[in-house]
Amino acid sequence: VLIFVPLWRLRSSGVKTEGTWRYFLFFAALGMGFMFIEISFIQSFVLFLGSPTHALSVTIFALLLFSAIGSFLSVRFVDRPEWALGRLALVITVVVVVYSLSLSSLFQAFLGLPMAVRIGIAVIAQIPMGLTLGMFMPLGIACISRQHARLVPWAWAVNGIGSVLGTTLAVILAMAFGFKVVAGCAVVLYLSGTGLLLAAQRKAG
Repeated sequence: VLIFVPLWRLRSSGVKTEGTWRYFLFFAALGMGFMFIEISFIQSFVLFLGSPTHALSVTIFALLLFSAIGSFLSVRFVDRPEWALGRLALVITVVVVVYSLSLSSLFQAFLGLPMAVRIGIAVIAQIPMGLTLGMFMPLGIACISRQHARLVPWAWAVNGIGSVLGTTLAVILAMAFGFKVVAGCAVVLYLSGTGLLLAAQRKAG
C-alpha cells in the first residue's frame, strides 16, 4: 500500500513509471539477499567465536564496515554501472560458494587461537564479501536515477522492505533446510535481481 498506491497516483499525474517493476524487484532482491547472506554465515562465526553475542557483534560490525567501504569504492564505476553490476553478480556468486565450502574448515583450523586473534580472523574473512555487497546499492541507484530520478526514494523504501522480509524468511528457510540453502537463495536473488535491472536498462536504451 505504501509503495504502490503513491506510485499509482504519481503515474496518474504524468510521472513516467513504465518498466519500474524490474528496478523495484532488483532493490527488493538486494535487501533480502543481504540479510540472507548475513544470517547464513552467522552460525559459522558463532562456533568460531564461542558465543552468539560475539558472533553477532563482529559479523554485523565487519560486514557493515566493509560494505560501506565497498559503497565508497563503487564511485569508480558510476559512469558504467551496468558493466560493473554484471561482473559483481558473478563475483558474489563465487564468494558465497567459496565461503559455503571452506569457511567452516578454515575456522576449525584456527579454533584454538586466543579470542583476540580469532576476532581478527573473523573480521578479515568478511572483507571480500563486504566490499562486493556494498557496491550493488549505489550502482543500482545510479541506474534508476538516470531513467526515473523521482523514484529513487521508492528504491530505498523497497530495499528496506526487502531487508525486513529477508530477516524473517532467512530464519524460516534455515530452520527448514539449513544455512547453505539460505546462502544459495541469496545467490539466486542477486543474480536474478541484477538480471532484471540490466534488462530494464537495455529496454530504456
